[in-house]
Amino acid sequence: MANTATMSQPFLIFFAGTVTGNACAQATFAGANASVVAATADLTGGTANQLWQYGSDNRLYLAGSTSLCIGYVAPTQNAQALILVEMNQGDETQQWTWASGFYLNNVGGSASGTTYVMDLQNGVTTAGTKIQVWQSIANDIDQMWLAVLRGA
Repeated sequence: MANTATMSQPFLIFFAGTVTGNACAQATFAGANASVVAATADLTGGTANQLWQYGSDNRLYLAGSTSLCIGYVAPTQNAQALILVEMNQGDETQQWTWASGFYLNNVGGSASGTTYVMDLQNGVTTAGTKIQVWQSIANDIDQMWLAVLRGA
């Protein structure tokens, strides 16, 4: 089935949990099973694997792709690493919603009543640090993200 989602402008998923860092989410390569990790943000928008598009289907797609989106391997539990996966219309763990301006809630993972969100492992902004799903913790800076618009 072809993807018919409408896509947003490209943006950086910028880590907002610290004022001293300059980190964003980056795919290690543009293909299925690529890790999604922290990287030094290229604020010019010139690093393709740092650019994302939010689809009308609530998926975070690698910019320019209608099939590669952020997901993880089930089951939903703390510390599941985020990776690029092939879009599967029936998989709600590939869907994300912005909550309270800073939090990216995972739709499928939160279906059990426990809210799971995008989380930077230990809040470490060093390039290559794992980005993962984790149970939402109120005001946890490791879980705060901003969409920073950039052109592709």
